Amino acid sequence: MLKAVVICNGQLSFFSLPEFTPAFGITKLKEVAWVGVDENDTELRGIQNTESEPRDDRGVVVWVGTKKVIRLLRIGAEVRLIKVSSV
Repeated sequence: MLKAVVICNGQLSFFSLPEFTPAFGITKLKEVAWVGVDENDTELRGIQNTESEPRDDRGVVVWVGTKKVIRLLRIGAEVRLIKVSSV
């Protein structure tokens, strides 16, 4: 299932596509300044760097930055916190 990540007024929300309905219940992050994604980072996704490799079923890794912390999240069937680092 496809997901959309939206930042509006510093709040990060997750939606299911193509319906654009809220995903993951009420999962929202506040005071978000930026989001970064590198779905081609094969080391984080745990697969070899070849074009013939299937997409990682665990989801895509994203970085979410606030004024105080950077969170590393995996977005797939659910949102999972991987790591939190202070800025």
